[in-house]
Amino acid sequence: MWRLFGFFYKKSPSNLKVFINIEKLSLSLKNYHNLLKKNYWMNFSFLSDKRLLALIILCFCCSFSFSDESKVERLIKSFSNPEVRKALKTFFRGGAEKQVSLDEYSVEGLIKEANSFLGTPHRMGGTSKKGIDCSGFVCVIHKKFGILLPHSSHEQARYGDVVPSKDSLERGDLVFFYNSYNSRNFITHAGIYLGEEKFIHASHSQGVIISLINDSYWGKRFLFGTRLGGVKVNEGSFYMPLNADSSVIKVGADHPYIQYSGRIDFSDKKKPGFAFPGVNVSAKFIGSSIGFELNDFGGNEDKSANYYTVLIDGKIAEIVKCKPGVNVYQIGGNLKDTIHEITIFKRTESFVGKSEFTGFILSKNGKLLKPVNKLERKIEFIGDSYTCGYGNALVIPAPPEGNPNTGFSSANEDNYSAWGNLVSRRLNTQYMCTAYSGRGMYRNFQGDTIGTLPEIYDRVFPDQELPKWNFDKYIPDLIVIHLGTNDFYQEISGNSKLDSSRFVNQYIGFVKKIRELYPVAKIVCVPSNGLNDNWPADVFLYTKSKKFVELVVNFIKEAGDKNIFSFAMVPQSAPFGEDWHPSLHTHESMAQQIVPYLKKITGWE
Repeated sequence: MWRLFGFFYKKSPSNLKVFINIEKLSLSLKNYHNLLKKNYWMNFSFLSDKRLLALIILCFCCSFSFSDESKVERLIKSFSNPEVRKALKTFFRGGAEKQVSLDEYSVEGLIKEANSFLGTPHRMGGTSKKGIDCSGFVCVIHKKFGILLPHSSHEQARYGDVVPSKDSLERGDLVFFYNSYNSRNFITHAGIYLGEEKFIHASHSQGVIISLINDSYWGKRFLFGTRLGGVKVNEGSFYMPLNADSSVIKVGADHPYIQYSGRIDFSDKKKPGFAFPGVNVSAKFIGSSIGFELNDFGGNEDKSANYYTVLIDGKIAEIVKCKPGVNVYQIGGNLKDTIHEITIFKRTESFVGKSEFTGFILSKNGKLLKPVNKLERKIEFIGDSYTCGYGNALVIPAPPEGNPNTGFSSANEDNYSAWGNLVSRRLNTQYMCTAYSGRGMYRNFQGDTIGTLPEIYDRVFPDQELPKWNFDKYIPDLIVIHLGTNDFYQEISGNSKLDSSRFVNQYIGFVKKIRELYPVAKIVCVPSNGLNDNWPADVFLYTKSKKFVELVVNFIKEAGDKNIFSFAMVPQSAPFGEDWHPSLHTHESMAQQIVPYLKKITGWE
């Protein structure tokens, strides 16, 4: 498309703290001491409080299941207002405790920077000392320390570990409130906690000030806090050259226990290459650390580099910013020396640059293990920038509060969180993304007709004619096509109208090509939800898009194909990502809309 907490935490008078992390852990008094000594640290001075001691003994003599879900449930139940409970449930269903790219930073330094804004006037959508709003204040302060947060209080609250009560807050935590002004969002205000029941924030009436979190106004509007976690952007190479380090083992890319997903060129099995977003490499291993080696062809700047989401045991461990050339990226240096799984997932799209994977790096006694079988079901998403995840890491209000005309930055593109991968994860399927920003069905964003998505569909690297993709390598059960936004763009810009006949005929031809490749797959055609009927005025582009896609689907159905479907999504609305693209909020909405329909037509649970 176009560019457009522990289990217990208490502050005592002497400022002592207790941290115990427990997840679905059953303890008895017999094994309590050894397990605690091995896995946790504690200052036992707090046991002078007899009531607390009794509580701890009671807790350790029982079995518990402390999960993130139960923490959220306890938070929701702490509110007596049923409307607030309902709104919190809805909010958390949309996602919470998301990871954020986090460099090392000083909380005191962050607070010092926040204090420098004191007295700055309030301006909706503002991001400077000339004027700033509450979410902009939180966003700007953290951005200086390399922490990228959305420009929206409602969306900022999804990042970091949830801190459910005021008594559990620490300096530097984010704090969130509701009902501070009329808004379609439930969470309407954000600030930074300073300690001693104070927080700094951009007040609508007084600008950037320090307020008491328990005062008569904010006290009854407080919801919860969040504490940003330790998912960092890893930009470094491995700690020393491999040939000089006898404490590590390199496992080549051709090892039979490594699993690959996506369009990949295996002509050189020792350095398989790929470019499309969503390509991922995974392995099961035993060891206390792991790294991976890439030869990367992306840029060196934040806005031009390739980025990878790295998952350890199914959870995001790091976001890796790649450097050009051959580099090794170390992950999970503090893992338990036991069995783990790693997946590296390409967040960025093809034009950022291709990569070659050359192997995993294990600690001296580490080794790869035989992987579990891949998921049986397979999905392929075919699309443009919406499917790539262009600019989805930002949250920008519509004008005049915000300006989504940003330009592209690869740091803000996250295919792992894009709607296609969200759908795939919820349907428990393998995932392939064949998408390229700016490409259309018969013409592209700039009006040209060269390299449209149908033309590059048979390629491994979309900007190279060779090698061709072997369609027998991945046979999807379900294919979702989301194209057309770029075909309409010249009409949006006023340059030329869409050739509806050419668009429909090209669409029919493309679906027929896909049907020849995959005779039994279910194909779902999705009209562009990037179009709407309000702009340009009286042109009704969204209605036209739906009409043309339905013509395609009906024509193919009448020819005897019973596995072709159409599904229309709600048109996109603010807030936006980069260049008017959907933010993560919209990607989540898109996934929520289509998943029930896909379950219906496939019978999948």
